[in-house]
Amino acid sequence: MNMKFTSILVLFSCVIVSCSNDLSQRIAGEWKVTDMKAYMNNVSQQLIENAKTLSLATTYEISNNGRYSMKISETPMETGREHRGTMKIDSKSREIIFSSDTILYKKNGHWEIVEKNNYNTPMFKPMNLEVDKISSNRLILSKTDKRGTIIYILERISE
Repeated sequence: MNMKFTSILVLFSCVIVSCSNDLSQRIAGEWKVTDMKAYMNNVSQQLIENAKTLSLATTYEISNNGRYSMKISETPMETGREHRGTMKIDSKSREIIFSSDTILYKKNGHWEIVEKNNYNTPMFKPMNLEVDKISSNRLILSKTDKRGTIIYILERISE
């Protein structure tokens, strides 16, 4: 009886790890944000439009070893920015937690480290996004809190 319980526990653990690894493998690659929808309470339309402009200038490079980079290309509001760090995937909730450990800004055409490992800065606050849907070429992420919901639609650029 004890051996049977142990076998079931090992099998269940493998299934959980496999689901997490499967999601990690499916998300690995380079993605571009192609749309952002915001359903927010008490947030000005101008702020939402600014956020959408930055979102549409964003690409993610996600590796299957738990590392990522998020690049925001130059826009009228941004000279260019890159966040690098680690990510964790909670297979049960299908939540990805992006934690930046380095932020670079583009200055005069070159990337410069402005802040590193200063977790007192809001820029380093972890970003939690839920995986709503994933296919071979499309990823839909969302974040819902008391202010509302933001949905990001990403298209795969490369694997």
